[in-house]
Formats: sequence, structure tokens, C-alpha cells
Amino acid sequence: MASETMKEELLPSRTYEVLNGRIMNLIDGQEAMRQAIEKALQTQRYSVAWLSKNYGTDLEQLVGKSLDYAKSEVKRMISETFAADKRIIDVEVTNIDEMNKTDLAVYVNISTSFGKVAVVKEVTT
Repeated sequence: MASETMKEELLPSRTYEVLNGRIMNLIDGQEAMRQAIEKALQTQRYSVAWLSKNYGTDLEQLVGKSLDYAKSEVKRMISETFAADKRIIDVEVTNIDEMNKTDLAVYVNISTSFGKVAVVKEVTT
């Protein structure tokens, strides 16, 4: 019996560019990663039955919590959002600003196999 060797392959990032709810173009590389990152940050984990339980974020759990608690948890939660995506190399929260009494602006630099992507995620507590 011959032994089979499995080779792990990096999936392409090619996807559709969506603007205002309409498919516009095909995009690839860093721009496709930006869209994938933003979609993951917008999706509540477990909210879509056909998505993996590893997809999305748990940031909605911060609603009703204090700003201090949210600041202490948001870095971990954002990092966990991307833990299962092998295209993501590193997630660095560079700054957290208080926008008002209940909202944070979280600045994140994400290193991917297609380059760096910077995003700002608003988090409501």
C-alpha cells in the first residue's frame, strides 16, 4: 500500500468586489484580503448556519460592558476572529480610542500573505 502525502495549499484570495450591495468586479490579492477581513469583522460568530463556527467575531458580547472591560478584551477577540485563516500572519491592535461613552474605535494592522491591511473597527459596548 502506497502512502499518500497530503500537501497543504494556500487558497487563492480571488473574490467578487461588492460595492453598495452589488457585485462590481473580480478582485484578488491584498484588496480581496481587505474585503475578507472586513466581512469577518462584520459577521457575528454563529449567526449564519452555513458558516464555520470559526468564522466571524464575538465583539457583540461587549455590548453592555464597561469601556475598561471592552478595552481589555477587544484585542483578544479581534485576534481570535482571524485565528483560523491561514492567510493571516499577524494581528496587531495599534490603538483604541474612546469615541463616546459607549463606542470604541479600534485600529488594527493585519499582516497577510498578500501584504498588510489596516482597518478601523467600531465597537459598541
